[in-house]
Amino acid sequence: MVSCGSKASKKSLEGKYITNIKNNDLITADGKTYTLPVKDDGRVFYLIRHAEKDTTIQSSDPPLSPLGERRTMAIYDMFRGTDLDLVYSTMYVRTISTVQEIADQKGMNIKPYAPKDLRDVHSYIVDSTDAKRILIVGHSNTTPVLANFLSDTKYFNAAFDEKDYDNLLIVIDNGPEDKELIPVKFKP
Repeated sequence: MVSCGSKASKKSLEGKYITNIKNNDLITADGKTYTLPVKDDGRVFYLIRHAEKDTTIQSSDPPLSPLGERRTMAIYDMFRGTDLDLVYSTMYVRTISTVQEIADQKGMNIKPYAPKDLRDVHSYIVDSTDAKRILIVGHSNTTPVLANFLSDTKYFNAAFDEKDYDNLLIVIDNGPEDKELIPVKFKP
């Protein structure tokens, strides 16, 4: 694929906010394009935390807040122009609601996963399919851990802050010895 973008890397995208993803190209808020270094047989995993939950409701499974609803539309807009083969979510109202619009637009069902044992989830997601582009929505404590497993790194050593919903983690898997984790941000 020929692109006019710079090669995407942790260093080049540090602190950047992504507004749009068009297959291997990331478009930033400042209008620049960065191309993901994905080989033809490589895979891309996009990991996000669920959108803002409604904390005024006393529930272990609250719905999204109005800001969370706006974030789901930002996710929809960001992923609308790229191919996705699978969408995974934990089975909570807030996680499913976060990616339902994009799954509907892509004509796919959301595949469930249980966040209890992320090492098993990692194996299941990686080994159970030949899908090339996978979106995974999780939680503040599970998303960084799963990104570490997928990238074979220890990049994250803590959960996301409870108030931090802006993270988009991109893991490029070009084979066992060629994996990269690119952490970027996005806004509602």
